[in-house]
Amino acid sequence: MRVVRALVSLWSLSLVACSGATGEDVTPVPVDASPSDTGSTVFDVADDVTSDAPPKCGDLVCNGTETCETCPRDCGKCPKCDLAPSCTGAIAVPTTSTELPSFNNEGKSLYVCGAGLGEAASNTTCLDPRLRMRIRQINITKNGVWPGSLDMYCIVNASDGATSEVAVTPLQKGLGDGNPPLVFDPNVALFWGQKELRTTINNLTITYRCFRNTNVDAYTKTFGAIKDGAVKAGGVAGPWGWAFGLGSVAAGIVEAAIGSSGGDTLRLNVQQTIDAGALLELTNGRIWKIQQSGDGGGLNGKWDWTVEVEAWGCADARPLPK
Repeated sequence: MRVVRALVSLWSLSLVACSGATGEDVTPVPVDASPSDTGSTVFDVADDVTSDAPPKCGDLVCNGTETCETCPRDCGKCPKCDLAPSCTGAIAVPTTSTELPSFNNEGKSLYVCGAGLGEAASNTTCLDPRLRMRIRQINITKNGVWPGSLDMYCIVNASDGATSEVAVTPLQKGLGDGNPPLVFDPNVALFWGQKELRTTINNLTITYRCFRNTNVDAYTKTFGAIKDGAVKAGGVAGPWGWAFGLGSVAAGIVEAAIGSSGGDTLRLNVQQTIDAGALLELTNGRIWKIQQSGDGGGLNGKWDWTVEVEAWGCADARPLPK
């Protein structure tokens, strides 16, 4: 701290004043004279006040190790993403998810959804959304094998152009008309974000295929072909699927596996493209339905299958610029 010392002599000031009045010659007191010599009083005057004390919360200056989290009074409130849940604990399935009817395929086999539903993350206070998606359950209203039952499974692959994933459900056996919903464990039918919440920034295309299985060997062959192809392509394995670093790998592996297995009948075949602007919306826990029906003819009969899909995730707040 820089201090200027000022010597003020009341006695010398009075002499100066008298000199001005009487014309007497009074010798000025030296500036460096000590108080004992002059009878003067010495004052310390600080013209630049500073402090070496460490920064502390409440001094109205955001410095040192202070942040918006540790000291909002000095640094202001932290940025907040109001459009998505926090990423803390978001990997788990949400306790509640809301139906999103505009995402239902309404019988279409090829469709786009989500345009105008929300905004791209770059236009918000949120970072890019991180997502997981899974088959939540399958409903068989009519099995298409009158009056008997059938075995079935689904293959779902998804890609955002940069990465891709594929998942195969376990084989479901002995399904009749009006069968109770086939409810899947959250870790079984994940087809997006299998390894971890997947950062997703582009339009996401999902292809749903469900098959009537003729025998266990055909299913085993299909599953094995997808597994072998995934291993060769360097896929990261999930419980029932694989994730890849390239956007086209999953689709190529699925096509090769279906073509080589033979014997199984493709019943449900739908491709959905989700607009990138709707991805933040999906982080809040959303459900939609992929439904198809048809007539197998003869003993095959009519069939009606519905796949219920669930999406959830998170997005952190965009940090303030430094």
